[in-house]
Amino acid sequence: MMKKVLTIMIITLMITSTFAYGDITTIYEEIEEDYVNKGVFHQTIERYTDKGKVQINILKITLDNYNEIKPIYNKEGIKDKKVLSQLILDSGAVAGINGDFYNPSYPSYPVGALFNRDDLISSPNNRDYEYPTLIKKGNDYLIDVLEDMINLKTENGETIQIAAVNKMGTFVDEVVILNGNWGEKSIGKYKDNNLLEVLVFQGRIREIRESGEPFDIPEETGYVIVTNGENKEKITDMLEIGTRVELEYNFDINDMNWGIGTVNYLLKEGNLYKTNSMVSGRQPRSAVAVNEDRDEMYFIAVDGRSANSVGFTQEDLADFIIEIGGYEAVNLDGGGSTTLASERYDSVVVLNKPSDGRERGIVSGLGVFSNYDKTDKDVEFIKSKLEDRYYFPNQKFNINVTGYNEDRIPVEIDKETLKVSSDLKSNIIEESIIFEEAGKAEIKIKYGELENSENQLGNDGDKYLKMSKILYDLGLFSGVSAKEFSPNLEGSMNRQEAMKMVVSALGWETETPEDNPFTDVSDWAKPYVATAYNRGITLGTAPDENIFGATDPVTKTQLLTFYLRALGYESNYAYNNAERLGEFTGISQNLSGETNNLKRYDL
Repeated sequence: MMKKVLTIMIITLMITSTFAYGDITTIYEEIEEDYVNKGVFHQTIERYTDKGKVQINILKITLDNYNEIKPIYNKEGIKDKKVLSQLILDSGAVAGINGDFYNPSYPSYPVGALFNRDDLISSPNNRDYEYPTLIKKGNDYLIDVLEDMINLKTENGETIQIAAVNKMGTFVDEVVILNGNWGEKSIGKYKDNNLLEVLVFQGRIREIRESGEPFDIPEETGYVIVTNGENKEKITDMLEIGTRVELEYNFDINDMNWGIGTVNYLLKEGNLYKTNSMVSGRQPRSAVAVNEDRDEMYFIAVDGRSANSVGFTQEDLADFIIEIGGYEAVNLDGGGSTTLASERYDSVVVLNKPSDGRERGIVSGLGVFSNYDKTDKDVEFIKSKLEDRYYFPNQKFNINVTGYNEDRIPVEIDKETLKVSSDLKSNIIEESIIFEEAGKAEIKIKYGELENSENQLGNDGDKYLKMSKILYDLGLFSGVSAKEFSPNLEGSMNRQEAMKMVVSALGWETETPEDNPFTDVSDWAKPYVATAYNRGITLGTAPDENIFGATDPVTKTQLLTFYLRALGYESNYAYNNAERLGEFTGISQNLSGETNNLKRYDL
């Protein structure tokens, strides 16, 4: 029987590793790894940088006969949005990422192209920013700006210029085609009582309605011509019942497998190519990349707009994609739309943390379709995941164990068969463990005849000693010695020490010592305390007496309040709601759990 030794988490330490295009420096990172199946590999990266923490999720997809990439969209009608997890379920994909920009109001539609074989779901858009299209052609993946010229030709040789297919836009004096991918019915008088609609079936005009009921749109061999304003008279003069018409496109989708619109052509031949000024700044990001050999594709979701993840600029994203092996890449719709999800136990789970706090309805995405056997429920090996790689004595945390079949597809396990043990003194409660002593721990997990998955754990000192040395080298943490690195991580942190680190970490220029209003602050700390006071971060413990409480141990509530005020929360509101806001913003995530006497490693 198979025996597996699986590492829970990979930890990488990189001091001042600045990339080529972005301005972000990685200090430290942690990586968790998992499988969707044998050909789809999931990584979660927690990267600690000089700009803040960044959370990144990646799906690495092997491009072979077992995995196929295709667009996913609402086949009941592109005008109606659906969340990514539902698009994955409806389509039968095993994973997916959100796609193109779209009109957020009803009726919705993609900004760029969307087509599958010879089925045009949405026409290209090369206006404004020349939105590129990611194209699958044979075994290759191309990125190109497709022409959006579409004409309707009559049997008399007359031409009507078509603005778009399945996009309404501002819809002022435009002529638009709605085909079966729009939905069951056209728009009719309910959207615009000045509307002219013309039904085309099997290449001939069948009916013309002005300010009438919506048409039932033919699914395959027909469409509806829609217009308003000055174009109505022109079209009624040119078209009559029985007129033969034909649509002509200035782009050929017949020799392409599929295409999906994107925001910008981010990476070309391994180098930053184009950014889009409409989506500048540090934001949640979605991207798709392919390596140079075209045998691996990457779906990338970068969380943002929270204290738990500050996001990436487009330049940061380009650097990261190069780092993981990307050669050609496109930027997709980001912000609150950024979503990455995969199948697990016959349902779909969202892998990242969308900035809205929930999935946002979208109109398109890219899905991964795999041919591996999902009906095989036999557990061939197990993999475990802990809440943290580092622990504190008497801290309880859970051990999540996943079983996998021979194609590395997650399958449910019988928890009663699971046995957990450790070489350190500890209490095992079902799938949870409480260590009663510090040290290196080896946790053994036995499931039936599968011998174990061994997980090397360390106490808090291993992690925080490394991180404190990095902060010391960056000038953000002084330790307890003026001559050498001596962090004393188990010691208490007082209020003036905490204030120096808060102000330094935020990168604020310090005030002069004379600006300090308090009488109990040490000379070395006066510039930092003065800066915090003048910026509204602290009021002192007895402001009427000019007492800061400099040598008092800093409490959890005080520390959270300092950071919450720095984030812009009103002074009293931050203090009164520190615990709740600390959890909401993610600030509390790495605190030890102490409330009245925080240790130096907490900061």
